[in-house]
Amino acid sequence: MDEKTDVVEREGLLEQVMTARADVAEVLLETDDVTLQQIPQIVTEWECTIGVYQTDLLKAQIAARRARRRLELAQARANRGDTPDATAIEQVLDREFESWRHEIEERTKKYLAAVEKRQGSRVLTATEGRELQRLHRELIKRLHPDVNPGEQDTCLRLFRAAQNAYKAGDLATLRSLEVATRGMGADAESKRDELARATADELEIELATTQAQLKVLRDRLREIKSREPYALRTYLADTDWVLDTVAGLKREAEEQRSAQQAYDARYEALCGKGEK
Repeated sequence: MDEKTDVVEREGLLEQVMTARADVAEVLLETDDVTLQQIPQIVTEWECTIGVYQTDLLKAQIAARRARRRLELAQARANRGDTPDATAIEQVLDREFESWRHEIEERTKKYLAAVEKRQGSRVLTATEGRELQRLHRELIKRLHPDVNPGEQDTCLRLFRAAQNAYKAGDLATLRSLEVATRGMGADAESKRDELARATADELEIELATTQAQLKVLRDRLREIKSREPYALRTYLADTDWVLDTVAGLKREAEEQRSAQQAYDARYEALCGKGEK
């Protein structure tokens, strides 16, 4: 192969490597947008729209189960000829339903976090939103560890700061980070200069490595989008589904409360007989 042909081949490989690297940055950008912006918003919307009614139904179900179990314990004592001991029965119930109590507490915390996030977040204007996306795009291309393997610790720390600012919608911090990181990471001219000095064999290896990385990243993004909570966005976008689901959850919760009241009435009647 003559020198001219070698140069043409190397230039072609160099462009392919640069394109593959740009594709990696784009997939990383989309992945971060999905995980740091879209999914938290989906979770918040779900908790405030559907999750609150799911938790209410769970509370009603647990209350009904506890009332039924209380009746069973009281009936067992009555069958033995003993007077139902309300205090002892409640202690047994507290032990048996401890895990359910923790479940409700965790769900309540999750809902509270969603409400606080919704109340405390300032909605960016359309122009600010576009700027947020643009700055994040620039910083990802410069600083992401998958685009800058082996970079110094400073790049990694700046990358994490950019991620936190993007997640919080902190436009002011992203603006400052964009200025502070100019000429760093993948934004540095030395990156392309390094590749420009590589041999054709080295460029082929770099291309194969980058393409393999790109496939892994695309597969990971596809997997994230295929499961919850991201997949919940389809349901939330369907107004009829939301209304029907909420109505169904409310109806089930009322049925459980009616069952609880029936168990409570039987328990009180049983205890009343035992006291006579």
